Amino acid sequence: MEPQPMSRSELFDRLRRRWARYEFRVSAEVRWNSTIRWGRITNISRGGVFIELPDPPRVGTHFLLRLALNEPLLLKGVVRRIAANRDGIGASILVGEKEKGRFEALLVAIGEGADRASAGARLSSLSPPRAMVAAAGAGS
Repeated sequence: MEPQPMSRSELFDRLRRRWARYEFRVSAEVRWNSTIRWGRITNISRGGVFIELPDPPRVGTHFLLRLALNEPLLLKGVVRRIAANRDGIGASILVGEKEKGRFEALLVAIGEGADRASAGARLSSLSPPRAMVAAAGAGS
């Protein structure tokens, strides 16, 4: 069977995406100007996010995005498109230096199918849990 030609829109989508996109569902607070709304993220990548959000801000609007994880994760975004048929926005995101490690951990966890609620959570210390230390000492 001969391969079918790719549609123009499919080709555009493939060329446009620089990063892997992950299906991810989590509530998020979206803040712009003096407006605060809650939406639902449905997918995320290193460079962007889709947020189901009624009455979204206009294209070009800068906003703050707080993901409702066990420990909230704060990102900055810019509305790139409004998807009226899905009642939401496609946005590019910028991850600050302070949040970069947690954001990368979140993407790795999503990609590997880990618990999304705790993915990207900040570790309280670099030392192993006491139970692991006790178990390691029991064998000697």
